[in-house]
Amino acid sequence: MKSIVGWLVLAMASWIPLPERPLHDEPLADYAARRTAIAEDFLAVASDPAEEPPFEAPDARARTALFMASIASLESAYAAHRFNRAQKWLDREPVPRPTADDARR
Repeated sequence: MKSIVGWLVLAMASWIPLPERPLHDEPLADYAARRTAIAEDFLAVASDPAEEPPFEAPDARARTALFMASIASLESAYAAHRFNRAQKWLDREPVPRPTADDARR
């Protein structure tokens, strides 16, 4: 598992290189550690036996984790401030959906 996480971190660094200076007041060591934690999370989700991988191969779970990492590189570039903003959005109070009675008003 550690070798797959290392492979994921290497791929993630090839898509979004580690910055030369801190971003958004986050120390580079924390940034690098967070990337490793993100890779571990991708692998944990991809390895869930309840989830069917989208690939048919002996390494389908690893390929799934790599696919997830590639999408995240486009969506957030693994930036903490983007993950935090997304988490705040997910944690918000749901907006009530309009009902048929609302339409009649």
